[in-house]
Amino acid sequence: MGLGTKVGGGGSPVLEDPTGRRARWYRRAGRFVSLLFLVWFLAIVLGGLGLIPVAGIPFAHVLQPSQGPPALAKPPQPRQPSASDLRPAVSAKAFAASVGKTGQQVPGGATGSHGKSGTAPGQTKTTTTSTVSHGKSGAAPGQTKTNPSSTAPGQ
Repeated sequence: MGLGTKVGGGGSPVLEDPTGRRARWYRRAGRFVSLLFLVWFLAIVLGGLGLIPVAGIPFAHVLQPSQGPPALAKPPQPRQPSASDLRPAVSAKAFAASVGKTGQQVPGGATGSHGKSGTAPGQTKTTTTSTVSHGKSGAAPGQTKTNPSSTAPGQ
């Protein structure tokens, strides 16, 4: 049986609405649903602006921003800068003069060494071996040989 066909062969079609009652009911229901969505949308927009339109919204207290940290009784005193912070930076000319053609800094160049070594404490240069082992490493990773003249830091 298709849509709009007569039931039992006589009378009016099933979907026909001669009085218009069904159309009025659908129109009212549609207006109610659209009004409900409009109110919901306005509540979202006002909530996004920080305005709560109704006081009794569940969990509204959870969504409010925190109070923040308490105010300081007195602001902290600023520290004096260290001597290294007050020392002027090396000029570009002096830096260019201290850098060699290979791009490495020349030891004891224009900037001076100021009593500091070229390597960090405990870090020494590794010695290279001239033997070739064809695909096998002479030592495990991280287990390279170092110069015996180095001392441990703090000694």
